Amino acid sequence: MIRKDKLTIKIDADLLKKYRYICDYYDAILDDQLSFTIRQYVTTFEEIHGPIEISSKDKTNSKNKSRINNDNK
Repeated sequence: MIRKDKLTIKIDADLLKKYRYICDYYDAILDDQLSFTIRQYVTTFEEIHGPIEISSKDKTNSKNKSRINNDNK
């Protein structure tokens, strides 16, 4: 069984409305579509920068405090 963690995010209301529109367009559940989008982002990142190694500690600790700097805010 694959372990799934929960994620709560704060997001701009208009951006969320647009994302829901996209989900409706593809007849997709928002959670599933978001997981798909994140998987695509990770895959693209790894194609450019190489595989991301996850230690056994990272796999079991869902309260990882690390952050990614993103200049596209």
